[in-house]
Amino acid sequence: MVTTTKTPGAIYPNGSAVPKADIRTWMTEMQTGTNAELTDLRNGRLWHSSSTNLSAQTPPPGTNQIIVANNSGTFNWRRLGSAPNPVNPAIHAQTADAAWWYLSEDTPAIKARVSAVETDLPNGRVWRYARNDLTPVGAAPPTGTQMIAVHKTTGSGQADWVRRSAPTSGGATDVLVQDATGQWWGRTFSTTSIESDLAAKADTSELRSGRVWQYASNGLTIDGANPPTGTQRITVNRSAGTETADWARTSAPSDGVLTATLRPDANGQWWRRVASLSAILDEMRDGEVKRIISNNLHPSGATVPVGAKVIWVVKGNASGAAIWATIGAPGNGIETDDFKKDASGQWWVLRWSSDWIARDHPTFAQMQAALATVSGSGSGGGYTPPEPLPASATLLPCRVGGVTQLVGDAGIGAAARYTIGGDGAWNWLPSRVAIVMVLGQSNAAVSEMEGPPLYIPAKTPDFVMMSNDGVGELGALRGWNGQPPGKAITGFVPAEITGVQSSAEALASASNALDPRGAGVIYAGSHGRGGAGFTATDPNFAIWKVLPSGAPAPQRIRMIEWVTAVMTYAPVPPTEIVIAFTHGETNRRDPWATYTADGLGYMADIEADLAFTGLPVVWLVDIPGGTTAMSAFGSDWQVKYALRELMRQARLAGHKVVDVGPRYHLPMGTARGGTPDHIHTSYLSQVRLREMDAFAYRNHVAGLPWWCAFPKGERAAGLGNKVILAVESLTPIMIDRDMMPLDPHLGFSLSNDSATITGVEQTGDREITLSLSGTPNSSARLQYVYRRPNAGEIDTRYVTAAGSIREVWQGTGPITGLPVYRPMHCFEVPIA
Repeated sequence: MVTTTKTPGAIYPNGSAVPKADIRTWMTEMQTGTNAELTDLRNGRLWHSSSTNLSAQTPPPGTNQIIVANNSGTFNWRRLGSAPNPVNPAIHAQTADAAWWYLSEDTPAIKARVSAVETDLPNGRVWRYARNDLTPVGAAPPTGTQMIAVHKTTGSGQADWVRRSAPTSGGATDVLVQDATGQWWGRTFSTTSIESDLAAKADTSELRSGRVWQYASNGLTIDGANPPTGTQRITVNRSAGTETADWARTSAPSDGVLTATLRPDANGQWWRRVASLSAILDEMRDGEVKRIISNNLHPSGATVPVGAKVIWVVKGNASGAAIWATIGAPGNGIETDDFKKDASGQWWVLRWSSDWIARDHPTFAQMQAALATVSGSGSGGGYTPPEPLPASATLLPCRVGGVTQLVGDAGIGAAARYTIGGDGAWNWLPSRVAIVMVLGQSNAAVSEMEGPPLYIPAKTPDFVMMSNDGVGELGALRGWNGQPPGKAITGFVPAEITGVQSSAEALASASNALDPRGAGVIYAGSHGRGGAGFTATDPNFAIWKVLPSGAPAPQRIRMIEWVTAVMTYAPVPPTEIVIAFTHGETNRRDPWATYTADGLGYMADIEADLAFTGLPVVWLVDIPGGTTAMSAFGSDWQVKYALRELMRQARLAGHKVVDVGPRYHLPMGTARGGTPDHIHTSYLSQVRLREMDAFAYRNHVAGLPWWCAFPKGERAAGLGNKVILAVESLTPIMIDRDMMPLDPHLGFSLSNDSATITGVEQTGDREITLSLSGTPNSSARLQYVYRRPNAGEIDTRYVTAAGSIREVWQGTGPITGLPVYRPMHCFEVPIA
């Protein structure tokens, strides 16, 4: 609206004569104002263009939205308040005036996705199927089907299944089934899973609102119950006793048949039993889990109830128990400690045993005590148990260390050997031999740090062997900084710790102390290279390939030669290869897709290199934390996401991978010469990382999960000036204010937002709530251990923004005696 000095009423007061000067002023002001409004209209906040190249264009001042329309489609760009970090060229662009823009709508991309669906549907690659349990079991999809959308025949619900290869071991699961043709399918989506999550979240609110109702019935059923209107869940208690059962509202079954888990109440409303202690006990007694008595804690020759898939074996004359699961017959058909055959011929594999805790393999403390009795521990003396040769021992010829010896069936470690012509003493013969390697770059190879190693000599030299090529302290066929050693390997010697801490020796000693199978002999080697990425044109700075030829990197070739030497000289054939992978600093800001693809290629080639051994390979992968505040590198590294995605895709590709977790909670060290190091951890931290590896490996051996907490759905929820973070974790999380020096916001920060964090508190077992100074804008992202140093930030000797969130679970390092944690993963997620 145009505002003038005088209004028409002021110019013509009471019909008086018209002053020409006033009219002239009024007309000039009207024209000027109208022109200004037309200019604002043309150059308003919405601006049109036909060119998709924003970098060559300058929108009018004040523009907040750009609409690009041309023959290829329509593109909607919205202004960002600051530069995105990281920049994604697919959705971010900068105009000539240096303003940043975000692509919020792309009609060609939308059309492409719709076209793909339209193509798949008529071509039969997506097929619909009806089944109440939302699985494709019994389905016979048309040839070429790649995806099956299963819906219920009655009620609502859907699950999506995609074509999968047959599992290498085991059978069908909740998320992997076969159709009628024998094709395997993997579940990618299910409304049932979502409903379960929602039910878990809704428990407390339903209790408050009366949707959960309590009922007493000795049969733990809802028969005869008359719940209040609106009840969604019934908790049934026995009139006497403590057992309970939970029932959830459901639709009536199509056949109307009552079952133990599906029943109607007095009003005809149907309910489904979702949990029952009594049912668990019933299944133990009558279902696929059976209980048998065997004083040997194994089913060999035993009569097992028909239909059992898992058996709980208990002793009849003492305490003790073991869990066994069905398995196909082993190739050699020979019973071992871990494989047994029952009276019917069914084979079983040992999953857990109380004897793992008490069996006669040495524990770490026992190893130390035994080694103390050996003269010159660390000089190669053998472990000599005190008992003499049992008269009942069975002796068989065996080639051990290039010498024919007699091997007995008794002694420490479940086996022993007796040397012909010796003094009759029993020397410990390992029943398990492994190869342990640490691959990656400087934090894997172990940089030379200020001060002596954490301990000298090696912790368990009679259990950990290293090559005798002159660099036994590194335990690898390599010289300093990746240079070739001065001589070839002619054998292996007890581990030595001299001028530098050995990362591989620490992992070997710690894993031996924690392994539920007892101690074994481990051949340990570190094969990292400082500053090396996956590929490089300089052969000395690549761990995978040399570019552009694609030839194997020298460090990789030396690793193969070292493993070949192990297979040649090991007195007992190794049974497994364990690789701890510590990498990412050099490739810290590579696009995550590039790093993930390179990592998959690297893993595949390393396992191909090791295929000649015939041994299974397990990867223990950790995540770098970043650098301290003395470096501008910070902790906002894409490689953190890349390594997590690498592990996910590697598992899908059939690799055995364990997510050890992040290492931002381990402090940096001091470099040789006394300079504080901003990227290399101290000798103590290096050993603590390998203790973390050892706990992860222990769980892998025992068939237990190990991974670290991460944001649920990879996002956070915004609610006014609050941000709520829900996480997935094995055990509840906690804020540990003693884990490290406190970051001002416990590791959290915001990107692309002017609001600041004013408070961080735990509001649930797996929930953190952040208070902000204002409502976050639409482009704000929540970060955890994922930012650059602030101006003037103090170097705490931990990585920038090192966080204080971890699981409540905590172990004790078998070497350092310090806590072992599962810290929450680093991330940057949108606020929805």
